[in-house]
Amino acid sequence: MRSILYFLLIFSLLIIPINASDQNINTSIIYYSQANDLMENISEENTIEAISLLEKSIELNPYFTNAYMSLADCYRILYEFNPHSDIYFEKMLDNSIRAISWGKFFNEDISNAYLTVARGYGTKKNYEKSIQFYKLYINLKPNDPVGYRELGNIYYDVKLYKPAFAAYLLEVKYAPYDVDSICRISELSKKLNAYEEYKEYESACIEFNNILLKQEEDIEDNQTTSTSPTTETKNTPGFEIGAVSAATLLVGYYLKRRK
Repeated sequence: MRSILYFLLIFSLLIIPINASDQNINTSIIYYSQANDLMENISEENTIEAISLLEKSIELNPYFTNAYMSLADCYRILYEFNPHSDIYFEKMLDNSIRAISWGKFFNEDISNAYLTVARGYGTKKNYEKSIQFYKLYINLKPNDPVGYRELGNIYYDVKLYKPAFAAYLLEVKYAPYDVDSICRISELSKKLNAYEEYKEYESACIEFNNILLKQEEDIEDNQTTSTSPTTETKNTPGFEIGAVSAATLLVGYYLKRRK
């Protein structure tokens, strides 16, 4: 069925002239931008409103690949809010197909369409399909840590620890301060009898978590003690950022030997 839809979409490109006016294209982009602005603060209400804006955008420019990708992602998010409503999942797939079709025809970046479908299948707990589409995304975006991280999470959830371990190792290659993945590598190295080779990941994980714990304790103390030079320092804007920056430096220190 979907292969037929794909054929019809391509066929329509060949017989329908691409004659959207400049005004329509500009207005279409405005609707698209407004939808993306709404999705900076994700909620079910904002997602529904964003869908309305994206549909207006596509009506004015039926070949707007990015609008189809955003629309697909909005339906994926609605599906997460309503996981028993298959209509949202189907609309996510259909708009992803449209994005992929137009994107391939116009030689545009369609990687986010694959990422959306991978996440959608993950929500649906069809992990085999999810893994397949994460691999398609990674093939197009091999330097993006997101694909490796989320693929690792899927493998981990289904207890495929060896490929999960490999995915996390690739992820921290491109995002060396992702402490969640660093701690996951430490955990999996023990399960896979590879602890000695990767033991510095455990050190980095422990140090980072100790810094976060100390930061939380300092903030709690700050709320119960009187003002002092130390308290003023803690109240200084950027204090929390400084603590996290120190943690990332420690992570880098422990991992630099692996580079």
